[in-house]
Amino acid sequence: MITMATLRPLRRIWQRVTPVVVWLGLLQCSGIIRHDVPLAAYQQLAKQPGFACVGKVRLGLANHGSCVLVGPRHVLTAAHLLYITHYQTDTSQLQGRRVVQSRAVGYQPIALAQLRIYFKLAGQSGPKGFSRLARRAVVHPDIKPGQPNSPADLALVELDTPMADVFPAPLNRLPNELGYPVVGVGYGRVGRADRPGVWFKASRAKLAGQNVVDSLGGSLVNGLPSLLVCDFDQPGQPANNRLGSPVPQPLEYLSASGDSGGGLFRQQAGGWQLVGILRGAPIDPSRLLTTGYYGQMMKWTRLAAFAPWVRQQMAEANQASFAK
Repeated sequence: MITMATLRPLRRIWQRVTPVVVWLGLLQCSGIIRHDVPLAAYQQLAKQPGFACVGKVRLGLANHGSCVLVGPRHVLTAAHLLYITHYQTDTSQLQGRRVVQSRAVGYQPIALAQLRIYFKLAGQSGPKGFSRLARRAVVHPDIKPGQPNSPADLALVELDTPMADVFPAPLNRLPNELGYPVVGVGYGRVGRADRPGVWFKASRAKLAGQNVVDSLGGSLVNGLPSLLVCDFDQPGQPANNRLGSPVPQPLEYLSASGDSGGGLFRQQAGGWQLVGILRGAPIDPSRLLTTGYYGQMMKWTRLAAFAPWVRQQMAEANQASFAK
């Protein structure tokens, strides 16, 4: 769990006033924006009608992650959101500093009855929005026992009642995403690339940012690499580029844990198309010490590889509902 006690020493790292480094291996501060672009521009992008399909996942009363509506009563999300992760702390040395790193050591399935899916349309009045309970959840069969995020971090959740006021996102089926400009959308903490550990008050609000699919990776699924990879390019510093073009998008960003399960979209002739579900953005601590969040990478589960499985699961669920 990330607490203020964790964030204070991280802030001191950036100010370089202490030789001690405290870093969480899964520290992923969602919605990291460019240092030279106002937050309002990213918030405005998230208000596009095509992104109303991106919802918030709550566990009880707590914000837990994000999801995307892909059918009237189905959302896609990251499989690891269906588990509570247990961590162990390890200590090592990095650049002459002591590094305290948390790593996952175990997983506990959550009670599905505690899961709630929340949508809110742009301009919708009132704080509640649209809320649904999770009726059923199916994780991809490649999920290994005790490793919910490997190698296919994808789950389909069936809602208790259909969403009639939100249009589902169309799934991409064409494996030609490499080099395309994309937009990531989700819920979570919001910060600036040059200020690790410092968050805006807008945290946990829907945020959208731009990037480019710089690389493909992961194991093969249906003959296709299963991951889409993007790096966070730094304006004016091409040497910090890790993948693809070093030129950042106008609203370049890095997404992470609060956005886990959120959607990656590209614009086609018919509108926004869902190409990926956020898997995560593990932080490289050596880069964090020198460039902040610039140069970090995020990984998305590639839906062109998993679309057949998604369609099959939705069809089977719909047939079961019709039979009743």
